Amino acid sequence: MAKKLKVNASCLEITEVCKTILSMCTLEAAERLSIVVLSTVGTRKVAEDKELWQLLIEAHYGNQRNFFPAAPCPKDILPMPYLKPSDMFYPSAACIEFCETLVERRMFDRLKVEQGDIQTYSIVDEQPIDCIIFPTNSSLINAGTGAAAAVFRRSGMELDTYVRELHYDGRESNTVVTPGFEAGVDHLIHCVGPSHLRMNCNPLLYQTYLNAFEQARKLGVKCVAVASIATGTLGFPLHTAAALAMRAYRDFIKTHRWTATVVFVCYDNRIATFIEDAKQQILDRFNDHCFQVMAVI
Repeated sequence: MAKKLKVNASCLEITEVCKTILSMCTLEAAERLSIVVLSTVGTRKVAEDKELWQLLIEAHYGNQRNFFPAAPCPKDILPMPYLKPSDMFYPSAACIEFCETLVERRMFDRLKVEQGDIQTYSIVDEQPIDCIIFPTNSSLINAGTGAAAAVFRRSGMELDTYVRELHYDGRESNTVVTPGFEAGVDHLIHCVGPSHLRMNCNPLLYQTYLNAFEQARKLGVKCVAVASIATGTLGFPLHTAAALAMRAYRDFIKTHRWTATVVFVCYDNRIATFIEDAKQQILDRFNDHCFQVMAVI
């Protein structure tokens, strides 16, 4: 019995050491250490400490979530331990949330931003794109400028004929799926973005991206190229448009845990730079302004 008590005391001491180290770590170190601690039988009781994991969430990610995601976290993003409660293991809800946020952040970080031409862009990391998301006008008809014109040139005359026969008259934030025709992709997602002079233009642009990502998710596409919306003739300030695009993608990841490869293809290097900066700002404080599109940008 004495020997058993000694072992338990030793395990408790190790657990307390792990808790202390975790509370002092940078985000990157806390992420790596938490995987080790929670995967090790002798230290995984740390998972039961609600206050520790709440502290880590607030210190590294921002506020705790106040919603339930619509999909489980994929298991192939990070080697996270199995955290389902059992007879011998009761991880706190805060611990589970920290681990899931860790996975979501890694998923978001996989988003790529590249300078290129949407008319010819076809492969990312040896994976062919199978869908293009791009801005258009309320009729979907080729206006002859910007990313839309490039996609129409890529797709051939069949796309022109197809959209004219739709007689479409959409509103800001609407998205429409058409075949890719000669574009070399299965699907095109046409997005009616708002003018920056439009009332409620920020939430409309945010919703446009959400609608486009949802269309792509429902289609089951694996690799998506995105041309930034409303940054051309619609005149959205690049800083604001980039922040809204990244917030929408972050919130979509947090809701659906969408695993498709996504790349923003920017013809203008300035737009690529703003999107990269907006992405990094979210990575620095991943939960800040989640689902708060009206927050100051």
